[in-house]
Amino acid sequence: MTDDIRPTTRWRAARRKEAEEIAAGRKAREQCYLDQLYPDAFLDPTEAVLDGYAAAIAGLPATPEAYPAIMDQIGAATIALNEINERGDESWIETGEREALCAYIEEVVVRRGVDIDALARTHGLGRHELTDTWRDW
Repeated sequence: MTDDIRPTTRWRAARRKEAEEIAAGRKAREQCYLDQLYPDAFLDPTEAVLDGYAAAIAGLPATPEAYPAIMDQIGAATIALNEINERGDESWIETGEREALCAYIEEVVVRRGVDIDALARTHGLGRHELTDTWRDW
């Protein structure tokens, strides 16, 4: 359901493209960095967190009564991503990755049919602050 918006999908595709460039001799290995920027030790657990989050949100109703449970899922996913980033010496999630992960977290909720602005308001937050309570990255 969410593979088209999942950032790990884009990051894996970029790594594959770079590897193809190296294999074809169009780029020297020293010019490439994506396998270091997005190692499997980061991508695999991140993908598992994002998949679990999407599945949990899909199982919740898109009604205001579910807002606390939705926020619980956002919090759980954010905390899990904090733990993954800590394993990478807090270097795996930088500005670009943070923006992509937050956009994914928001879009999953939107695609579920939740009024994301109302969800944020009921928790005293702006739309783009949904992860802020828990996020270290």
